[in-house]
Amino acid sequence: MRGGSSTSAPPTALLQAQISTTETVRADVLGQLDSIDSKIQQKELELHALISQQQLLRDQVANMDRALEIHRRSLTPILILPADILAYLFHLVIDEYVAISMEYLSLYRLGGHRAFAFNVAAVCRKWRHFALAMPSIWARIWLDLSKLTLYEPDPHLRVNRARVWNGYLSTCLTRSGTSPLYLFLTEVQHTASDDYDTTSYRAAMSQILGAAGRWRVCRMSTSQSLCDEGSNFVSNLQLRTPLLEHFWLHYPVGIYDTVSPRPTPCRFLPFAPRLRYLCIPLTLACHTFSSMTEVKELEFCGGGPDNSADWLGAFQLLERCPALERWTVGDVYNFNENGASNMLDPPSSKYALRHLTTLHLQDIVYDVLASWSDALSFPALQQLTLDDYSNIPGVHSVLNGIAADSHVATLIVRCEESFDDLDLSRLMAHFPELREIRLKAFTLYEGDFSQLLAKDSAGRRWRVCPDLRTFAMVDTYFYNEAVVTGFLDFVRARAASASDVPPGQDAPDSRFLESVDMGNIVGNETIPLWLPEAVRGILRGDTDLHIST
Repeated sequence: MRGGSSTSAPPTALLQAQISTTETVRADVLGQLDSIDSKIQQKELELHALISQQQLLRDQVANMDRALEIHRRSLTPILILPADILAYLFHLVIDEYVAISMEYLSLYRLGGHRAFAFNVAAVCRKWRHFALAMPSIWARIWLDLSKLTLYEPDPHLRVNRARVWNGYLSTCLTRSGTSPLYLFLTEVQHTASDDYDTTSYRAAMSQILGAAGRWRVCRMSTSQSLCDEGSNFVSNLQLRTPLLEHFWLHYPVGIYDTVSPRPTPCRFLPFAPRLRYLCIPLTLACHTFSSMTEVKELEFCGGGPDNSADWLGAFQLLERCPALERWTVGDVYNFNENGASNMLDPPSSKYALRHLTTLHLQDIVYDVLASWSDALSFPALQQLTLDDYSNIPGVHSVLNGIAADSHVATLIVRCEESFDDLDLSRLMAHFPELREIRLKAFTLYEGDFSQLLAKDSAGRRWRVCPDLRTFAMVDTYFYNEAVVTGFLDFVRARAASASDVPPGQDAPDSRFLESVDMGNIVGNETIPLWLPEAVRGILRGDTDLHIST
C-alpha cells in the first residue's frame, strides 16, 4: 500500500501445516507416554511379583530359622534324653520333695514343692507333653490349709483365693488319674481368731476325702481347722483306705480341750490293710481301731492323759499292732490342773511287745508313764532313745520297768536341761547288756567314771555294763579337769586287750571297749584338744604313750 507498511496474516496453508506438524509431534509424544506408562505398569507388576517373592523368601527363611532352632534345641542334653530318663529325673526331684516333707512338713515352705508339676508343664511343649503323661508327679499334693481358712475382709479376694487353691487341688486330683496319692497338708499361718471361712476348707476336704481310696501317704499338721466341730477331719476318718501305708497327724498339745463334745468316730481308719506307719496324738487313742497287722512303726506325738481312757486306748492300740518294731512317744504332758497324775488302774496282765526293737521317748512327763511297768513288757527291745533325760525318781522308775525283761544293747541319751548330778553310772546300770551308749548335751563328773571301773567280787567282770563296746559323746561337757583323768582311766581300763593280762591269769569275762567318739570338740573348752588323739592311741594299744594331766 502506498503511504505506509502493513503486516499481512500468514497464509492459511502455512497454519494448517504447522497444526499438522504439531499434532504429529504430539501424537508421537503421546505414544511415547503410553509406551512409558505401559512399561511402568509392567515394572509395577514385576515389582509386586518381586515383593511377593521377597515375602515368600522371608517366610521361608523364618520357617527355616524356626526349624533350625528346634533342631538346635533338640541337640541340647536335656532334650535328647529318652523319655524314660527324663521321667526318671522328674521323679528324682519330686521324690526329694516328698522325702523332705516326710521329715519336716511343718518347717519347709511349700512353694517349690506344690508348683513342681505346673512348672515342668510350663517349660516347653515337649515337657508339657511329658508332664501330662506322668500322672504320678501330679499325685504329690502339698496344700497350705491356712490359704483356705484365714479370714479375708474383701469378699472378692476371699472368693478368688478359695477358687485358686481349690482349682489347684482339683487339677492335681484330675491329672493324677488313678495314681496313689501323697498328701501333705499343713497350716503355715495358724488362725488367730474364730472369724474365718470354712466353706472353701470344706470344699477342699471333700475332694481329699473323696479320693481316700487312693491315699498312700497322708501327713497333716494343723492347729484348729482340722478339729472344729463343723469340719472335723478326724471324725471323717471312717473311710476305707486300701492303699494307705503312712499316716501322720499332728496338732498342738491339748487342742481337744477346745472341742466340745470330743468327736468319737465309730472306727478310726477301719480298712487300712497296708498301713505300716501310724502317728497320731495320744488323745486319739481312745477311738476304736481295727487290727493293724502290718504296722511296723507307731508314734504318739502330742496330747496327754487328760483322762485315763487315753492310755487305756493306747494299750489296746498296741495290742492291735502285733508286728510293731519301732515305737515313739513324744510331747506327752499331764493336763490336770492340780498337777496330779491321772492314770488308769494297773491292768490285770501285761502285754508283751514281742517284736518291738526300738523305743524312743521325747519331751514327756515321765510320771504319766507310771503304769508301763504293770501294763507292758519289752522282751525284744534292743535300742532305747531318751531325748530329755533327767536324774529324778520318776525317770528311773520308768527305766526299771522298761529294762525288767528287755535286752537293750544301744542307749541314746540327750539331756534337755543342765542338772548338777546326772549320775551316768546309775543310768547305765539299768541295762546290763548295753554295748553302745551315745550321750548328747551331757555334763560329766569325776564320779561317773569311777563307778564304771568297779568290778564284781570275783574281779572278772565290770559291775556296770560289762559288754560295753562303744562310748560316744556329742556336745558333752567335763565338769572339771579331774574328769579328764577319770575319763582316761576309764578308757585305759576298759580298752585293755588280752595281751595286757598278766601271765598266769585268765582273761576277764568282760568284753573290751573298742570305739570312743568325742565328736567335734573345737568349740568345747572343757575338753583338751589333745584328748581325742590320746584316746585313739590307747585304743590302738600304743605302749609308749605317756600322758600327764
